[in-house]
Amino acid sequence: MKLKDLCVALDSKAPEKLYACDGDKVGLFVGDTERDVKKVLTVTDASSDAIDYAIDNNVDMILCHHPFMFEPVGRLTTGDILQNKLYKLVHNDIAVFSMHTNLDSVPGGLNDIFADLLGLKNVVPIETKKVKYYMMVCFATNEYKENILKALFEAGAGAKNNYKDVFFEFKGRCHFTAIGDANPLIGIHNEPVDIEEVSFSVLVSETDLDRVVETYKRVHPYDVPVYYLAESPECDYLPSIGRVGDLEKELTVPEFRELCLKAFELPYARCPFNCDMSKKIKRVGLCSGSGMSLFDKACDMGADAYVCGDIKHDAYLHATDRGKIVLDLGHYETECTSSVVLADYIKDIDSQIETINFEVLRGNKLVLKLSEKR
Repeated sequence: MKLKDLCVALDSKAPEKLYACDGDKVGLFVGDTERDVKKVLTVTDASSDAIDYAIDNNVDMILCHHPFMFEPVGRLTTGDILQNKLYKLVHNDIAVFSMHTNLDSVPGGLNDIFADLLGLKNVVPIETKKVKYYMMVCFATNEYKENILKALFEAGAGAKNNYKDVFFEFKGRCHFTAIGDANPLIGIHNEPVDIEEVSFSVLVSETDLDRVVETYKRVHPYDVPVYYLAESPECDYLPSIGRVGDLEKELTVPEFRELCLKAFELPYARCPFNCDMSKKIKRVGLCSGSGMSLFDKACDMGADAYVCGDIKHDAYLHATDRGKIVLDLGHYETECTSSVVLADYIKDIDSQIETINFEVLRGNKLVLKLSEKR
């Protein structure tokens, strides 16, 4: 499969426009979009050892969770760690594609896996993302309507909830006179034309809008396809980062910590030294990676405890002041499951592409367990 086609297919699994946080760095960082991809390495980070493995084993693309670069690189030398990694990738024609907060947020992504591992019920997102809809009004003669509609539906128009291929149609008349460089399909220059046309309207999500409009212009037989857009009151709210859910039964702090350790195959987890160990925990908030920014929102949703990675000392103090329990399982430890999801994406897109999970090669017990279950 061509790299450019694989990139499109990967984005469709967790669309950047739908699920990535504003300003996040996701997508293709390095690579010849025309090259063929036959072997992919999935990994949490495109680290030096992962890149060296990719070089030694003729890997065509590294598919990782964390962005390969957060800031632009001003030069390309071997004297700097990041530049050296980039130099190796370019020199060996290895592509790098990252799926970050879009992989955290998407249904079935890292936050949902996190909740599943803890056995949470009644799981809801901590944050949601509003998606606008537009009514696109199109015009054509009746003989071209069906072909245009078919193309628009394939591009994503006319779909909402459990309905698809939805459109509204009105008949009317079109009047025009072609002048100058016009190339009319019907009529001749400087002669008024009066024909019967249909006006048909389709609902389009803002995430599909550019593609639908481009498709309409491409398939329409007129030299100047006419349309207009009006924002609809319809909207969707999609899950974003973070989840809150309920445990099967109330647990004490030691019991809850033991549950987390077993779920993530960990030897230890950090929690405040002065927390109330007898406190009962029923409702849990979580976010994979550095998710402490969502702590207060989770508490406002009734969370008794909050679990993530990278918790700082002042955040522990804040949690204690709120009378809540926080547990730090580690950044990598809560996101290493990304390699499993990414491998599943590749297998689903093209089963002929060889997929290697680098976290399995590292001996990660949790990743190995999840991979065996897939």
